[in-house]
Order: sequence, then structure tokens, then C-alpha cells
Amino acid sequence: MLQARGSTGLGDRGQNATGWSTGTEFNAAITQLTGREGELARQRFPTATLKVTTWNSTAIKPIKRFLFGTRKLSILDANTPDELDRVTVCLCGEEKT
Repeated sequence: MLQARGSTGLGDRGQNATGWSTGTEFNAAITQLTGREGELARQRFPTATLKVTTWNSTAIKPIKRFLFGTRKLSILDANTPDELDRVTVCLCGEEKT
């Protein structure tokens, strides 16, 4: 499931409070970044540990995250590697809870 961060009002001290909205469900393949692919990804995004591949969608942006069961995967980068815009490949880091 793709989630977006949104404002949930004001906190107890008047600060903006944010939460994650329930979003769209996606079919996706999640793979561990290993070897050379993992090295290259971590040069740009040190917390990148996973690659998520899904059908192309303009809704997928680095300010959002995937919720996969109890795992929360922050989207660090999203791009379409082929010129036909069939799939979106995201570099993700798993959030620690």
C-alpha cells in the first residue's frame, strides 16, 4: 500500500502534527539490494536496502512510503528505467520502529 504524509491538525503545543494516510494498493516485487547494485544505490542513498518494482504510476514519489504488512519502506528515489513507462523502480529504505 502506498501512503502519503499529511497534516492531522495541531499538536498539544500548537505545532503541526503529521500522520500517514491510507493510500492506494499496488502489486509490487520487493528485492534486496546486493552486490554492485547495492553499492551503487548506497553511494547516492546511504539507507537504501531494497528495490521495489511496480507498474508505472504518477502517484509514486519520494515523499511517500510503501506499507508492506508491518514493514514500512520509505521511498528514496523513483524512476522509470524503460522508455515505455511500463514500470516504476523505487529505491527504498526500511524504517525502524
